[in-house]
Amino acid sequence: MELQEKMRCYRKCQLVSRRRQRRQRQQSSVIVALGLFITSLAGFFLLIQALNSDDIRITYLTAFSSSLPKCHCSKSSLVAFNHGECFFNQPACYPGFIGDHCEIELKNETYRSHCPSDINKVEWTVWLINQTKTKCLRSHFAQQEWNTSCLFLCFYHRLTGVTQIPSIFWHRSLGNELSYWRDNPMTIDDRLHEHVEGFHGYKIIPLKLNSIIEIGAGPFTQIQYLLTPFRSIKQITLIEPNALSYMQMNNCAYRGGHLRGYPVSIISESIEIVMEKRRYNGFFSNSSKYYSVVIAINVVEHVSNAFEYFRGLYDLLEDNGLLIFHERWYDYPQQGDCLLQNAEGLHPIRITKWIIDQFLKQFEVIYINFNRTRRQIHSVCFEQGVYFIGRKKSNCV
Repeated sequence: MELQEKMRCYRKCQLVSRRRQRRQRQQSSVIVALGLFITSLAGFFLLIQALNSDDIRITYLTAFSSSLPKCHCSKSSLVAFNHGECFFNQPACYPGFIGDHCEIELKNETYRSHCPSDINKVEWTVWLINQTKTKCLRSHFAQQEWNTSCLFLCFYHRLTGVTQIPSIFWHRSLGNELSYWRDNPMTIDDRLHEHVEGFHGYKIIPLKLNSIIEIGAGPFTQIQYLLTPFRSIKQITLIEPNALSYMQMNNCAYRGGHLRGYPVSIISESIEIVMEKRRYNGFFSNSSKYYSVVIAINVVEHVSNAFEYFRGLYDLLEDNGLLIFHERWYDYPQQGDCLLQNAEGLHPIRITKWIIDQFLKQFEVIYINFNRTRRQIHSVCFEQGVYFIGRKKSNCV
């Protein structure tokens, strides 16, 4: 009996001891959990304070910006490389360079052997132009009847064509363009009806338009065909660098500031200058200066910077706005010599189809026509181009 009582007492003592230990462990767990909660809360407040400091904020923003694509195309954004620039999410390298960041220099392009190195950083003086011409004419390209564009091979890239030229060449071609139209005072349009044919009579264009702008209007404009009594247009703007000189000619379509009875706003500057003012000086900063329709027909051959020209078309157009567009392309610059004659005279820019394809990806297709017009079919010169009407996408592709 005594042994049984001792065993019963022993079990009871063990049970009490285990209960005491379990209670102590529970109390310890509560204390640890409370300590962790207090520590986490203190750490949270310290983190908030740290994130509000300038050093942390700068580090975070730097890391965030470095994670963005290196080449994007929000409105008026420019992402430049050492030897190229961004063109609608694609790197467009300058002549003599290739690569995702235009970092690879090509040193074996024989067709550019007569050109100065890194031509985008060279100041093109009359002396340098004459020296380059002399070297060019001595090369074997002159014997291949490429001499009309031989000098402009310095500005040629296999992917994009001739997209940029120095201002000395552009001002010369601008003056030649003005002289050409002054010498033809009986002319009243610049292939207007051919473009009407290419756009199938513009039948798809709505009758009511809010604001419309034409880039490179020339002395006659292409917009004049749209100005019928059945169409309502609230605002018309023309961008033409020679506009003030053209308005002194008797055959200028908008002489006196009116076009077929419609009042027009005239901007006598190049699209490149307009976009530069818009980007850096607040020109066109008012949201009302985005246009519901942008017209650009056969303009790129007359500009000094094709990249800025296409970016300008995109930036001036409001979201879901309408683009009416026609341009030609050339697989290589000499292909345009038959049609455009001497590149140094009137039409120095010769783009490839790659440029047009990248640009038109930013628009939903409403109308597209790659067919040659009747004049082009009967022409001795081969032409490639597109007539396009599209609606601007809200996000750049």
